[in-house]
Formats: sequence, structure tokens, C-alpha cells
Amino acid sequence: MLTMLLGLFAAFCWSANRRWQLLKVGRPIDRLDDLGERLKGTYVYAFMQKKMDYYRGAGLAHKAIFVGFMILLLNTLILWGRGFDPSFDLWILGPEGVELPVLGVVQLGHFYDFIKETVATLVLLGAVFFLYLRVGKQEARMTHSGEAVLILFIIIVMMIGDFAYVGASQVLYTKYWTSVCAGGELELCESVGTVAMHLGPMPEAAGTVSWGLYPTPMGSLFAVLMQGAGVQQLVTLAHLGFWAHATLVMVFLNLLPHSKHFHVITAIPNVFTRNLEPPGKLAFAGTSEAIGETVMAAYEAMEAGTTLDKPFGVSRIEDFSWKAILDFYTCTECGRCSDHCPAHRTGKILSPKQFTIDLRDHLYSRETEFLDRKGGPQGAVEDAHHAHDGHGDGDHGHDDHGDHGHDDHGHDDHGHDDHGHDDHHHAPMPDNPAPNPDIESAPIDLVGNVIHADVLWACTTCRACEEQCPVMISYVDKIVDMRRNLVMLRGEFPAELQKTFSALETNGNPWNITRMDRAAWTDGLDVPLMSDKPDAEVLYWVGCAA
Repeated sequence: MLTMLLGLFAAFCWSANRRWQLLKVGRPIDRLDDLGERLKGTYVYAFMQKKMDYYRGAGLAHKAIFVGFMILLLNTLILWGRGFDPSFDLWILGPEGVELPVLGVVQLGHFYDFIKETVATLVLLGAVFFLYLRVGKQEARMTHSGEAVLILFIIIVMMIGDFAYVGASQVLYTKYWTSVCAGGELELCESVGTVAMHLGPMPEAAGTVSWGLYPTPMGSLFAVLMQGAGVQQLVTLAHLGFWAHATLVMVFLNLLPHSKHFHVITAIPNVFTRNLEPPGKLAFAGTSEAIGETVMAAYEAMEAGTTLDKPFGVSRIEDFSWKAILDFYTCTECGRCSDHCPAHRTGKILSPKQFTIDLRDHLYSRETEFLDRKGGPQGAVEDAHHAHDGHGDGDHGHDDHGDHGHDDHGHDDHGHDDHGHDDHHHAPMPDNPAPNPDIESAPIDLVGNVIHADVLWACTTCRACEEQCPVMISYVDKIVDMRRNLVMLRGEFPAELQKTFSALETNGNPWNITRMDRAAWTDGLDVPLMSDKPDAEVLYWVGCAA
């Protein structure tokens, strides 16, 4: 047991740490403000899973599995404890009961057994329902993968294994323990005792096995079904059920960082760090003067073979914030976003789900590149900022400095790089003590290499995807940031927008209505103006063209 726990837990820690370090590739952003509102939303959307109710069947099944795993975690701890001490019962959940004030002796163990088996049954039913959606019905909105089916299979085997363990233990305890030990079969007696002793002291005489609603409805049902088996068979079944649950929990844990089920770990943090700005509010791009300065600086950087330290919008995966990367981790691939996306439903190339998956897969494919290079995850960002030129020239946007966008090392005789930055800026990060100097981060533009430009322009920014997402992933901000980079720095946008942009630049509105005609819509209407009532408390803004 100890070897299994330590080995699999160490493997999980390694994978989880890689994901944690990869999160640092993202840019900093503050998501710890207004803790009260964040905690409230976490309770509503993460624990109560409010948005799961939008799909009633799947919502109920998911809630059953979520609640079940919370309660069954205690059972898992008990089983791990029994790997060291067969009678382990967490000190208060044994058969002898616990003395409580006022209530007297209470069988907490029996009460927990009943709750545990009830929720385990619900978890089993929920997993079977999801298996039906994926394999039987093949719900179109879902991503159908062997990994998802494997996870459901693990959950089903864990629940059935636990029922089999309880049932076999009850048969051995009630029917065989006394007779086997009385018959002098010491080795078999010890085997039976190892399985059954957690149920209490050895009975004085053998009894009969029967079904009971309380405290173990499913365990006693399995006991009735297995009572005809031989002693050795029951011992084997009990051990199989025990080790199936105890081991598969750790196998399941190790699969999480490598699958869509990573949301089991990341969903609650993702909901907690959600954007609290008013729905639909986009990040401030800056004043027109500031944007103009940024664009000019970007073009100057292009000519110099560098880029801005702070990019305008998003061009590459490292331009996203750490919260965006957490969004990628948390995607459950449920397809609710795409199921309600008007662009996707009308045959456009955009699928919010696939957009997120593609970015996540691109990030994962570059994990070694980002984490094991000199400077670690933050170093990868810095490298990208000083490595690429114009925006995506060549297959991966490399400049003229070599295969990875550098000269031999980009340094002069004084220990500075071509852009006057001291070498100390590229020292290994503390969390990456053994960098590989041979690994460099290639500057890869997302548009054209990962995401098709038409995907971005198909979005109407209606936020239907965000309203549906049960784990509060944001999509519109990512798409808009990538659009901003395309338009402002690369000058790439659909031809249909040329007239709109010209109208905005000339007259400040997309319909190209001149300033002289802005008030024409009020002709014949008794519309009060601010010039008529300068002391008015409220000014109604009727639009950019008025």
C-alpha cells in the first residue's frame, strides 16, 4: 500500500507541478480583488453548480458524481488506512459506536455507511448515464474520446469494487469466520480475519446473510448474491474490490493533469478567479493617442528585429494571461458553448469549444520548450519578446537571426545581447534549477499556425458561450485580443470591414454619418439637449452617430 501510494502520488506531483509551471507562461493579472463576491460566486457556480441545470439530465448526473466524490473521499481514506491496519475505521466510524453528549452512543459508522452507499449508487448511475451519452447516444456537442470513456469506466469499476468488497466482507464475517477458525485452518482463518475484522469481533456462531436497507443497501445486496461462493473465492473478491477502489483512485488522480478531467482540480480555482467586470465589458485598449504610439512603436520594433515588451492584444500563446491558461486547463469539452454559439449553429468555422481545445493543445505541445529552457516559463515569454520580428514571417514567425530567431547567442563581447539587455535578465528561475541551454522557444504566431483567422471574425461577441459555460471560461476577451493584434499591428481584417473602419476614423461612427448630420434624427421631435438643460442630472447617450 505504501509503495503504491508514494509512487503514484509522486507521479501526480510531478505532472501537477509541470502544469503549475506552465501556468506561469501567462502574463500576470490580478484576480484576487473583491474576495466576498468571488467566494459567493464559487459557492453558487462551483459547489452548487448552478449552470449544470441548463441540461437537466447531465446536470443531475454531474451533481451526483460531484457530491458523491466529496463524501466518498472519506471512504477512500479509510480503505488506504486498512492497507496498513485491517481494522482501521478512522477512529470514530467503527462498529462499536461513539458516545456523544445528549445523544448517547451513536453508530456513526453505520450512518456513514448508509450515506456512502447511497451516494455511491448515485455516482454509479451518473457515470452510466454519461457513458450512455457518449457511447450510446453519442451527443454531438461532446468531444468523443477514449480518455473520457476510460475515466467513466474507472469510476464504475471503483463503485462496483467497493460494493463487492463490502458484500464479500459481510458474507465472510457472518457466515464463515467463526467456522473457518474453529476448524483449525489457521492460514485461511487469518485471511478471513484480515478482510472481516473491521466489521467487529468474531461472532460466537455463524449466522445467515440477508439484505437490509440500513446500513449497507448495496453491500448487503452483493452479499446475498455472493453468499454461495466459497471462502477462498470470497477472500479473493474482497481483495479485488478493495484494491480496485484503493488503487484506481490514484490512477484517476494521475490521469487528471493529462486529460479534460483536469477540471476536477482546476474548476473551483477557475470560478474563483473569474472576471468580475460587468458582462460584455472588454479590456480597455487605451486612448487613441496611446494606441497610435503603441502601433508606431511596434512598427519601429519590427524594423529593428524586436517586439514590444508588452504586446498589443494577443499574437502568441505566451501573450495570454495566466487566467487564460487556467481557462484552457479547465475546459471540460462538454460542448455547451458551441451548442449555443450562433456562429457555430449557422455553419461558421467558429466553435468556442474547439477554439479553446486548439489553444490548450498548442500550449501542451510546447510544454518542454517552455519549461525546460533557460529561464523557465517566464524566460520563455522573454525569449519570445526578443526573438521574433515582424509577425509570423516564415513558418513560425522567425526573424533573420537563425533557426530560433537568434544569432549564435545574441550577445556582444560585454555580455549584452543585441538589444542592450544584460545577461542577468536571462538567469534561470528558482523553480527551474536545471535548465537545458539547448532548448529555445520558437516564436509561433497563433493565427495561421493554430487558429484560422476566420474563426476570430465569425464571433459576434454575443457571449452565449460564456453564459452557458458551467466552469466560467471566458472566450470573447481572447478572441477580441487576437483581433486587436491582427488589426492594429498586422493590418489584417476582412475586406468588408474596410468601409466601417474608414467611417469610424473619419466620422466616429460605423455608418459614416457626418458630424453636421448627427442631430438630424431629432427633426420634428421635442428632444431636449444638454445645451438647453445644462443642469440635468442624467444624460441619455443615444449612440455614436447621434
